Amino acid sequence: MKKILVLIIVILVSGLLYSGVKELKDGIEFSYYAPDAGSVSLVGSFNNWNATADPMEKTADGRWKIILALQEGSHTYKYVVDSNWLFDDENSNIVDDGYGGSNSILEVSTSGVIKKVIQLQSEEPSSVNPKVYFDGRYYVINNMKKGDQSRYSLDKPYHDLNLGIKVKLNQNMEGYTVLNINNTTEGVDMWKTHLNFKRTYMHLNADYLNIYAFDNVGEVCFSDPLQMVGGEGYYDYDFGYGYRGVYLFTDNSMIPYAKKIPVNIKLEAFGSDQRGDAERDVNACRIQAGYDFRFFDCDHKLTLGGAIYSSRVNNQYAYVFNDTLSYSGNIVDSNPAWEMDGVLKTSLSQPGWQGAMDLYLGYEHFSFENKKEYRDFGNYDFLVSEEFVWQDGCKDHLFLKVDFPEALKLKAAYEQNEVNLHYEDFSDTVMVLPSPDVREASMKRSKWSLSASFELDNFNAEFGLSRWQTDYPDSVAAWIDYYRFIERTDGNGRWYQAYSELSFAQYLLLGYDTGVIWNVRSGYNWWKLKAEYEANIAQYDIDCKPELIENFIRLDYEISEHWQICTDTRIPIYNCEFLGLKTDFNADEDVFIANYSAIKYYINDNIWIALSYGVNPDKINEVTDEFYNGGRREYLETEGGLDEYLYNTYNGFGEKIRSAEDALAKDDRISIEAVIKF
Repeated sequence: MKKILVLIIVILVSGLLYSGVKELKDGIEFSYYAPDAGSVSLVGSFNNWNATADPMEKTADGRWKIILALQEGSHTYKYVVDSNWLFDDENSNIVDDGYGGSNSILEVSTSGVIKKVIQLQSEEPSSVNPKVYFDGRYYVINNMKKGDQSRYSLDKPYHDLNLGIKVKLNQNMEGYTVLNINNTTEGVDMWKTHLNFKRTYMHLNADYLNIYAFDNVGEVCFSDPLQMVGGEGYYDYDFGYGYRGVYLFTDNSMIPYAKKIPVNIKLEAFGSDQRGDAERDVNACRIQAGYDFRFFDCDHKLTLGGAIYSSRVNNQYAYVFNDTLSYSGNIVDSNPAWEMDGVLKTSLSQPGWQGAMDLYLGYEHFSFENKKEYRDFGNYDFLVSEEFVWQDGCKDHLFLKVDFPEALKLKAAYEQNEVNLHYEDFSDTVMVLPSPDVREASMKRSKWSLSASFELDNFNAEFGLSRWQTDYPDSVAAWIDYYRFIERTDGNGRWYQAYSELSFAQYLLLGYDTGVIWNVRSGYNWWKLKAEYEANIAQYDIDCKPELIENFIRLDYEISEHWQICTDTRIPIYNCEFLGLKTDFNADEDVFIANYSAIKYYINDNIWIALSYGVNPDKINEVTDEFYNGGRREYLETEGGLDEYLYNTYNGFGEKIRSAEDALAKDDRISIEAVIKF
């Protein structure tokens, strides 16, 4: 009886899997139900994806059919229904098409009979439903530290397991969720951990609109030069991490009757709410119009755009007056901002050039405000009952970029911004009132920058130079306000921003009228050796001695197909009298050399194990959940508490840096780590 039941189930499932594809004597019949369609054709690997090669015929029951004699092997295919490319909903065996959608797949034997399907994609479908895919990453590291002891001792092992679940309902709709197990985050032994939600998104490609619903996923990045939305912090994070919301966008190509408009119009908008205890709402929208034209035998594209941005949060606030009376109520904080931008792209080409030379000229104006409104404070009108602007400012950005036909890219930019503070008697902890007599303060900064990148054959190089001048009236503006509103956020008005804009080298230049940062990187690949040098240089001005030269030397050598040796050495050289940091190699003073060396064994690109010495500069980014080269910076920030410390004072900051650098240089850990991606 059991065998009969199994046979019935197999027959039923086989019918479901291939109900849109049927075996006939003279070939294989494909059928697609679309009673309202004007035309349907079959495209696939067997006809080189030619949309006109195999038109299908409509039957009385609303089905479109065609019979083909297919050769032995795997065949992927789709249906083109009124110019829309769709996979076969009646064949649940699908593979990734490489463009964010799916292809249907079938396997044909030598006799023309449909065989069991072969899955070609890297994601493996579940046995429950072929439209459900699983992927993930398991990372484990065991650190053995010596410290002050005479022998190494094993720290608590770190385990991080991501389980991703992707559901592809059809080529227009998919969802993806990541669940996580991490013993360190939960603060328990591995056997006590739980499977916790980490991040998710759902994407719907509707007829005229793309819709993303996201939760703790970086999904939004506007295309204006200053990136009003996205490009956050030193590592340029897209917006969405730490927020949940909905993002929508559309353009001419998605709207049939708008395709003939000569102007390319793109609209995008999102609404979001901060995750966790904070109740900050962030909303923004952008419109962009592009026009292509030809002038003086050159192709040109003019793009004009504009965006508005709004952040809003309600806070409960208590106010104590003369240590005797206290009042409480709501403070509504809002941060409206708006921008306008324009970019002209010109493409030049000549016979013999390897492509075109592209020139970009762009400008953007960015303005912002920070407002407060006190509510529900009873009859205490003197506490301010109306909305007032406690901060406003603007930025102007002008740039010129040239992308040469082959290996060279150049860019020059000039930026000027101003932040104005309007102090009030009754303000919360956002601003610090320097003295009872101060009511206004204005901080200004002008900055110009140059950058270049070159890549040819086995050699590549990058160069960057930024110089700025800051007008910081320290007699009327508090240190914490200067740090929050100018240095940490680069004057963008988002004082609540979670990610700092500062590079480590900029710490040496805080509070000075001028500053210069140089970035140099070069790399060369020769045979099995990959070598790279990078330097970050901080100066008060171009004609001054460097306060810091941060050197990085990286070498990777491929011993064999599976074995690799790599080293990454950081050598900072300080010459900062104000902070009391001065490197003297002869006297062994302020010498902080941090070396990381590892031998790695790669089973394949997705599975490797490493034995290493020193603090690994490559670690998992807690924001993006991907590996990045911020391990040492993160170590110094955490060990010295540098960002937190600067919210209060700059005094003694040199000793904080020295303590963190010393800990990094002396951290002689031995680690065994492994990664499995599936």
